Amino acid sequence: MREPDGKENTPLPAAGPLRPVRGLVLTRNRRGVPFALTDLRKWIRLNADVFKTRKMDLLAGADTLPLLADLADFTRRENAVLSLRVQDAALPGLFTAAAHAGVLDLFFCPPSPDPAVLAAFLDSAEQAGMPVRVQVSPVPGALTDPDTLAGTLKRAASVNVALSDPFLPAPARPLEDAAVVWMNRLVRALDERGVEANLVGLPFCQVSEENRPHLLNRQQFFLDHQQYNKASYELAEKVFGCGPHRLSKVLENLLARGASLHHAIDRALLPWILDHPRAHVRTWMLHKVTRHFRFLQKTVPLPETVSACEAEVAKLRGEQRRTLGPVCAQCRFQRVCDHETPAFRDLLPGLRIRAEEGKPLLAAPCGERERPRHYDAVDEARRRMPAHLEALAEKARMIVMRDTPTREIPLSAYEIENHYSPLDDASRRWYSFSRGELLSTVLGRLEPPFTLTLTFGGGIAEQIGFSFGRNAKVVCPMIDYSHRLAFHVDAEGHYVLLRDGVQVRPTEFEGAPRTPVVLSGVLEPRISIHNIDGFLLTQSLMLWEGDGRPPEKRPGVKYSVVIVSTRYARRLQAVLLG
Repeated sequence: MREPDGKENTPLPAAGPLRPVRGLVLTRNRRGVPFALTDLRKWIRLNADVFKTRKMDLLAGADTLPLLADLADFTRRENAVLSLRVQDAALPGLFTAAAHAGVLDLFFCPPSPDPAVLAAFLDSAEQAGMPVRVQVSPVPGALTDPDTLAGTLKRAASVNVALSDPFLPAPARPLEDAAVVWMNRLVRALDERGVEANLVGLPFCQVSEENRPHLLNRQQFFLDHQQYNKASYELAEKVFGCGPHRLSKVLENLLARGASLHHAIDRALLPWILDHPRAHVRTWMLHKVTRHFRFLQKTVPLPETVSACEAEVAKLRGEQRRTLGPVCAQCRFQRVCDHETPAFRDLLPGLRIRAEEGKPLLAAPCGERERPRHYDAVDEARRRMPAHLEALAEKARMIVMRDTPTREIPLSAYEIENHYSPLDDASRRWYSFSRGELLSTVLGRLEPPFTLTLTFGGGIAEQIGFSFGRNAKVVCPMIDYSHRLAFHVDAEGHYVLLRDGVQVRPTEFEGAPRTPVVLSGVLEPRISIHNIDGFLLTQSLMLWEGDGRPPEKRPGVKYSVVIVSTRYARRLQAVLLG
């Protein structure tokens, strides 16, 4: 089984734009067929465990409102919060059910931007104390005055002005060319009223200069904190046309991916190799080469002469021109734009894209000036997280240096799970000639807060750290032949990983579940090591439970009081002597 490639992001960057942590869960498909409650729970768990989303939009319908309280409670148990994505403003009992379930907010996506409908919805949400995000799209023959519509939407937390939506029915006929002007004017009017406005689905050449910081093409859409997690959104797009049975199979497949496999080859081969030195040396030589085969397969030889380099550049530019077309290949937004999408061609057949002169941009002009932004409770906590993690790292250093461990987890307390594992006097030796992950047995059942330290040495591996389950791995690259890792988690489940006393960001794996957002409840940590080069040594683990400080000693006893019954003592003496 091929392990995914890991990418390290060290050192930690300064606080900047937030990535989206919002997932999307559909309750019915394109034809209106509802999905089963069990599949909705699976989908929520997939978003929380695999996609690591902290909040989720649930596509609400009349048949799902009775299930809302149960699904919201299930989402909270998955360390996330639920929002509602609403398309029908006339859902009976919507605001009562949402308030009772304790949802984070509402995302209203009406099929037509009618100011009267929007005003009534915002009034009801305001009475229920619900923040509202709104998405509006142009409709053929019904373009409301942008200033009037912006005045109605000024109470919204944020507004998406989108050309189209994959989860709404497409217009019956194409839009007028004036729809693009209408979208630009509406975004401008919302921005002037202090409302966060995002323009979605237009190429850069059709957007006015002052509105380009608001434009979200697909690249920017999945980088904006107000929008959706890319993997979650793309999954919803793909399964929107599936029936309930197909959806169930897709969810089961995605939840089962990455299941650990035991290294049967190592278990059978290692005892034989270690007893035969010649076979050991030859196997190790072969392993030294094959261990990095995936990098060799990706290596492309560079041209050796200037003329060869120029020819290669000309070839790449020709391929790019054929892919982008003659117009977009000359535009300065060619690297950040979606160009002429199928939705743009179908809905606006009368408009043509055009090239903007200038040097090609490497990033979209979304941060050129400040604009109103909305941060809900989840995003506001994430904005403060870098400072909180730095404080946690300093606390972990002080615990390790200052306090005495509450207990030690000795070598005899853990083994390598389902693996050949010889034990030395002072270390546990991890042998492996496979590139996969090796796990120890459970080190204990712990509840946050706690701190763990462990020393790795005597060899080298690709990733080292701790595992808290299949979808929760906190590891970092091994860059030397000896490291001391410290892992600290606070009472709220926020954690830091220190390598030799320096805070590092845990490795995120491509095509596999990422590192957990928080760790809560009863945890069963294991040692996790990936792609060992022959062997690696670990020692005893030191554990600080609670805040790391030993319990305070009680004052010594000053007086003792003894009460004696003489009559009982005489009777007992008589009985014993008798």
